[in-house]
Amino acid sequence: GRDLDTQLGINGGRGRDTIVGSNGNDLIMGHDGHDLLKGAGGNDRIDGGAGHDRIYGGTGNDNLLGGSGNDLIYGSMGSDQLHGLSGNDSLYGGADNDSLYGDIGDDRLFGEQGDDFLDGGPGRDLLDGGPGDNILRDVDFGAPMNGPGPNGPHHQPPLMEQMAGRIAGDSSSNSSPVTTRPTGSPAGLSVPEDQPQDPTPFEELGLAVLTGLPS
Repeated sequence: GRDLDTQLGINGGRGRDTIVGSNGNDLIMGHDGHDLLKGAGGNDRIDGGAGHDRIYGGTGNDNLLGGSGNDLIYGSMGSDQLHGLSGNDSLYGGADNDSLYGDIGDDRLFGEQGDDFLDGGPGRDLLDGGPGDNILRDVDFGAPMNGPGPNGPHHQPPLMEQMAGRIAGDSSSNSSPVTTRPTGSPAGLSVPEDQPQDPTPFEELGLAVLTGLPS
């Protein structure tokens, strides 16, 4: 049904729900349907479940999960964690230092204010950290690189995964956001001098490639 609730700990059930939390630490579950979920005050956990949901964390340090469907998630105030999970999601961190995870799908991640961490996950993603000292990461089903080493078999994680901690200061110093694509030439991406070289083409590794990085 269509529910309108203002209380602590709510299950929306099936249908298109509107749920507004309290100023406490709320647990809000949207379940099925295209829901509008608002945390208000406190440190909330909000799970949209199935459907195309709109989720607002409000004030406090919130944990926001989109679930399945194409979700729109706003962290607002506080240091929030936003997870798109499956679907093509849009995540907005808002103020303070947030962590945004696009997970599966073609996602759009905007850190906005604060020092943010953005992880696009598999898919064709757009990452824009906004102002602040941000870290961006995006790996698209990158296959680990394995081979012999001086002390036995060597396991090397995907190149983009190794470089994740090296990419920061994104669009705060460049007008173009960082975009990714599943495979292709490593244009706009340089390999650090201490990075072992591997002749395997990027297409074969299935790595996401970051483009639009500051020169």
